[in-house]
Amino acid sequence: MKPHDSISRVLALDRGHTTGGNFPLLTTYLVLSLFAGLARWVTLARWGLVSELYMYLYYGSDLVLAVAVYLVILELQRPLLPAQFCRIMRRCSLAIVSLWTVVSYAEIWKSNAQRLMPCAYELATNLWFVSLGLVLLLWVFIYLRDLRRGIAAEMVRVWGIYFLLMGSGYVFFYFFHNLSSSAPRLHLEVPVMAEVWLPLGLGFAMINKPQNDLSANVAR
Repeated sequence: MKPHDSISRVLALDRGHTTGGNFPLLTTYLVLSLFAGLARWVTLARWGLVSELYMYLYYGSDLVLAVAVYLVILELQRPLLPAQFCRIMRRCSLAIVSLWTVVSYAEIWKSNAQRLMPCAYELATNLWFVSLGLVLLLWVFIYLRDLRRGIAAEMVRVWGIYFLLMGSGYVFFYFFHNLSSSAPRLHLEVPVMAEVWLPLGLGFAMINKPQNDLSANVAR
């Protein structure tokens, strides 16, 4: 995830009967993603893929980014959903993540192996999948309520495509990683496509913001 600097500025949103709002958590995520990508690249080039430092950096930064993404999705809910629905979805998602993490941690604790990195991996994975579920729910809500214009709806669509690509990467890894070396390595290629798509999609949504907001205002 290496988003372009130009999409990390504050994004305005026109919603309902209120003035525009900001996306500080999205900006924070983009900055964190940029620094994480640079730190991983430097560590990989200097110490190699199998170094312990790179492993700690990779799993640690992945957990931080997963938390940031989860908060970004909650931030995107506020302009689109009633406050009561936002609270319900936030509490339910936190309960799912907590329960899922406890179950995963119980399995990891049974082993005598190093536990820090597996725990970070499990928590990050749980957050990614819960974020995917939240985005898909928002995607459905947008189409049911015909909220197809406006920067928030555009952002949800971008994140939805990103998560679908990342989810398909998991599918390809678990079902097709035993193919011959000459076969396409889709579990490696699809996540790269997702990483390219996210900054491009967010940047395009930001560039088209005035037109989208104008269309939304006309629709109202």
